[in-house]
This record gives sequence, C-alpha cells and structure tokens, in this order.
Amino acid sequence: MKQSIFNAMMALKNLLIVAGLLALAACTSPQVRFHTLMQPPAQQIQGYGQADISVTSVSVPAQVDRSELVIRKADSELLVLSSDWWSASLGEEIRSALVAGFGPGATDAPQVGLRLQITRFDSVAGEQAWLEARYRVTAMDDEGKRPLTCSARLRTAAAAADGETVNTLVLAQQENLRLLSEHIMQAASGLVAGHGCPEV
Repeated sequence: MKQSIFNAMMALKNLLIVAGLLALAACTSPQVRFHTLMQPPAQQIQGYGQADISVTSVSVPAQVDRSELVIRKADSELLVLSSDWWSASLGEEIRSALVAGFGPGATDAPQVGLRLQITRFDSVAGEQAWLEARYRVTAMDDEGKRPLTCSARLRTAAAAADGETVNTLVLAQQENLRLLSEHIMQAASGLVAGHGCPEV
C-alpha cells in the first residue's frame, strides 16, 4: 500500500515538473508578429481603373517563399525571422496588394489578365528593399491583341530608426508593390491602346 502511494506521489511530482517546464517554455517563447504587404485602405486607389485586371498567377523566388520573413543580413547571408511571419503566403500577399492597388475596373473597362513572376524580393536590413518582376498582360476579351511582356526594377530606401528594422522593410516593400501596380496599370492601358511597355 505504501509503495502504491509512493509511486502515485512520484508520478504526480513528475507531472508537475513537466507542466512547469511547459509553462516556462510558453512564457519564454517569442511572440509571433504578422505582417502584410497591403497598404492601409486610405492609401489605396479609390477610383476606377482604365482596365479590369485579373491576376491569374504569381510566382516568387524559392529563397523567400515561406511563412517567415527573410531578410538579407550580409552579402551572402540570409536571415529567417522566426518571430515575424506574413499574414498569408508571400505570393498571396503580393496578389492581394496588387489587386488593392489596381482598384476596381469600370463597368465597361476592358478585361486584362496578368501573369506575374517576381524575380527578386530582397530586403536589406537598414538599407533598402528591392523588387524586380517580369509580367505579361493579355487582353481577355480581344484575342486579336498580342500579349505584352514587361519588366520592372524597383527599390525603396529602408533606413531603420528606433530598432524598427522589420517594419521599415515591410513598409518599403509595400511602396515597391504600389509602384509595381502603377507600372502594370500603365502596361494594361498601353495594351488596350496598342502601345508598348511603360518605362522602367
């Protein structure tokens, strides 16, 4: 009987130790922060676009295609931020940011399809954010028009202040995507009008 009581007390003691360790781990684990590439609604286009652009595909470089933010720490070193995550996949974040940037197309606006390949999504801590892309716009309601393939190279300064390195980089990439959305809208309008790609 005494042995059974002793075994039960030891089991309870071990259980309390495990519970304490789990509680301590929970207290010391860094809190995950979620970031988005969508600008606040007040900064998004409120009018109607000259073309109704549908994003059919978005691809991103494999090095940054993950839930955690990836920043460049040195010339050959990338840093995966385990406590800073995108609120959705990076490709979906980019798609959502662009759709918000395009704004709604007018009722009679021509339908244009967009295939986007992000070739560089580089966030350099304390310096700048780079975004390079190739994309194709296609007239969806006029098969006689040839698709237009364009490219854009964008960078925005991201000098951090007060330790806000990550937020500053995210805001810089938001600005890059705003500029990219304008570039794509110009290309879509040029496609409809029979013009070429906008200037890089």
